[in-house]
Amino acid sequence: MSGFFSTDGMFYKIGTLIADVVLLGVAWLIFSIPVVTIGASTTALYYVATRRISDREGYIFRDFWSSFKSNFKKSTIVWVVALVIIYVLYINITYLRGDLLAVGGTGVPGATVEITYPSSDGNGIVDTVTVGDDGNWADSVPDGVVITSTLSITLVQTEPGKLPSDQAQAALATQADQTPSTAEVSAAVSVNREVRSDRPLRTFFLPFQYVIIIEFLFISFYIYAIIARFEMPLKDVLKTAFFMGNRHLVISIATTLVAAVVVLLVYMFPPAIIFAMGLFAFLHSFLLLRVFRKYRPEIDRDPGFEQEKKDRKKKPLFANAGNNRKRW
Repeated sequence: MSGFFSTDGMFYKIGTLIADVVLLGVAWLIFSIPVVTIGASTTALYYVATRRISDREGYIFRDFWSSFKSNFKKSTIVWVVALVIIYVLYINITYLRGDLLAVGGTGVPGATVEITYPSSDGNGIVDTVTVGDDGNWADSVPDGVVITSTLSITLVQTEPGKLPSDQAQAALATQADQTPSTAEVSAAVSVNREVRSDRPLRTFFLPFQYVIIIEFLFISFYIYAIIARFEMPLKDVLKTAFFMGNRHLVISIATTLVAAVVVLLVYMFPPAIIFAMGLFAFLHSFLLLRVFRKYRPEIDRDPGFEQEKKDRKKKPLFANAGNNRKRW
């Protein structure tokens, strides 16, 4: 029983691990509040987590702050570049998906066409376009609408100086019902799926954006930890992260799954956001050290460290009460 409650017993180790995860997650949240500091905060997160996994002694907040300060410039540059890449990918994907998911047809030049798409809430999503001088119109499907070959939409055309036409129900790739009228009512419009001349090119570039996202994630899984644990120029950090992310695909994929589980946990239990990054960092650090030690076997294993661990195991629980207090 005494072994169970000793400093090397299971009870003590589990309790310390849980406390470290929570406190590290809190530290990351606090230092990430300005947003621009997220890069440096993440680097400090990995510095502390990888050392804890290696059973190195230290103090969470002191070590976190030390790494945060020393790696602030390099980490912030990486984070700002990452934000730019994320923004460009978002714009590209939004543009490409919008152009691929489009409907179009013919109408009276200069008239406006009001298109109502069905939505999940039943209220409909309304978009308005103007018929071109060539008598054609096209509309990129708004967000929130899923287009299928059987989806029906409602159209109303309004010519200048005339009353709107009656509503026309139309399905993609079909001709809208013609609405007879006897007064100055706008003519009905026709609709068909719009096929852009550059669709094949766009069809290629959309999947390519998702490939970039995957590559971006794999590099991100390594880059901050490399900054935290190795001293090298920024260009070498990028090359090393790219190499490790692609050379060790199994680890990269496993990390993606771990990240997905943590995100799901936060989604299902929002208060978990407090310790989520701490949990992810500890789980990820187990995987990271397996990779790092393939190239730097000596990491966190300096001379005398193994003997130090053996000596600690021989001490009773309160043999050195002052040094055995909570490390945080």
